[in-house]
Amino acid sequence: MRIIAFALASVTPSLAIAYGEVLGNFGGVTVYSNANPPSGSNGGDYQCVEYVRRYYDEVYDLDLRALYTGNANTWYANAATMNLSSYANGSTTRPEVGDILTSTGGTFGHVAIVSSVTDTQVCVAQQNFDNDENDSDGTHCRDMTGNATQGYTVSALGAGGGYAVQGWLRQQHTPTTETLQTRAWGAIEWYPQSTQSCSSATRWWKDGIETSSSVCGEITTFCSVSSPNVPESNNRFQAWWRTAREFFSSLKLLFGTYASACSQTTVLRTISVPSSSSVPNSIVAGNGAFPSHAVGYGSGALITSAASSGQPDFVAKSVVLKDSGDKERYAFALGNTVKVAAKFKNEGTANSPQAIEIRYYRSNGQKEDAHSDWVRVATSTIQASNMKVGDTHTENIQFTAPSTIGTYNIVACADRTQDSNNGDGQVVEKHESNNCSKEAVFTVARRTPEDRKKFLRNIMQTIND
Repeated sequence: MRIIAFALASVTPSLAIAYGEVLGNFGGVTVYSNANPPSGSNGGDYQCVEYVRRYYDEVYDLDLRALYTGNANTWYANAATMNLSSYANGSTTRPEVGDILTSTGGTFGHVAIVSSVTDTQVCVAQQNFDNDENDSDGTHCRDMTGNATQGYTVSALGAGGGYAVQGWLRQQHTPTTETLQTRAWGAIEWYPQSTQSCSSATRWWKDGIETSSSVCGEITTFCSVSSPNVPESNNRFQAWWRTAREFFSSLKLLFGTYASACSQTTVLRTISVPSSSSVPNSIVAGNGAFPSHAVGYGSGALITSAASSGQPDFVAKSVVLKDSGDKERYAFALGNTVKVAAKFKNEGTANSPQAIEIRYYRSNGQKEDAHSDWVRVATSTIQASNMKVGDTHTENIQFTAPSTIGTYNIVACADRTQDSNNGDGQVVEKHESNNCSKEAVFTVARRTPEDRKKFLRNIMQTIND
């Protein structure tokens, strides 16, 4: 069954551009005409809500449709359902570029994306309103009065003022969950690690899918690592023993019922954990006795600083590590080439005024060292043309893995020109606390797990020959 959310258009159909034609774009997201939709299309494919959902999906990686499917005039009341903050018209919180302006006008209401803001007006990009270039070129502007003390009031949309503005919605910057990737030493994970025990944990996963505490029964001491604090890559016998168990379990030659908990020890999985946790070492992975050292990509940092209006905001979204063949990997051998793909986004309300410097730092262990102890491994530059409002850009660099076995992490930082005591950088931003990613954690060993399994495969092949 197809669920359609509606908003009425205020245009006279004869003046509109043909249905499905491109009207323009804002923030790199195309605006289409919804004039005279074809019969049987349930009001057309290019409703106002379709554009707003597509904008948030492409610009903010937020799937609003998966969270809420109601009509435009119900969005304001259901903002929390969509992980959005709501600000009533007249609020002391000023509208910003990228906000969703909501209205109760017409039968189904209307939603639009704020495209620009001054002290006296708010302009929007939208679909299914005039269904001409005005919907995308920034000329749909309404008066705004007030200030941070009195509150900001935006006048109604539409020539006759028939679309009264309820308020504006904004992406929340402190979500309750955060998608993480962890390379687990086993098929079963739980959270938090401080419990030291699967049965006393609060959340559980098997093969990346959340489940219940019953999964703890599948973990046996047979699959436990022998040390709670030393990564297996630091113990040659332990690493080979783990590889042998995984290799033969996958072939179903040995270990029988233990295969479930012992197999797939280096499969990269995606799971969600509370954003307030210390990651990635907050996850216990496939271990019946101790927290094991999980590794995985570096996610975006949470905002801790106060906002400055009318500024860009360079956000480190993720740091992914790859091998020389561009395969995502978080276990390397001594001297291997480590490739880094760091994604940044301008989530502010102004374009970057200049090119920004990106610096990449390595430190020891699961968590980054004090900044004065960072080891800078690379530097790159993002041009101002790639950091306009809403732009996402990925930088790619590489470095050589350390010559000492152990666990390490990498962070990537935007607008950083000093290795320590960087202050607020060169560019004034909406937030200064989210320029650096969280840690992408990786291990360095004499051999990678893949190298060890290849060695065992060669032995089996020799025996078979």
